[in-house]
Amino acid sequence: MYPLFKKGLVRMRNVWVCKNCSKEDADGALNALKDFFLIYGSIINNEMARHWLQETDRKYVTRVLERTGSKIGKGKGASYVLDFDYEKDFKHYSYFIK
Repeated sequence: MYPLFKKGLVRMRNVWVCKNCSKEDADGALNALKDFFLIYGSIINNEMARHWLQETDRKYVTRVLERTGSKIGKGKGASYVLDFDYEKDFKHYSYFIK
């Protein structure tokens, strides 16, 4: 699994900032998890998410994961089911799906 943000986005407090153009995106992590969902499927744990986002803050990643889906298990063994709606969350890809 390759991290998504290796080339450009970094978290600065509560927003993600592009290193190249300095554009800010408050939902950068959420959008990255949508990409993970499309590539790898709906199950993810905190360690996988931290690697994908290139983020070291376990608590921050836990909060993001709790916004995106339901939790399975407890403690370090917990996983999350990413719950995205194809029609709502990936509408911008509809051109490619037809």
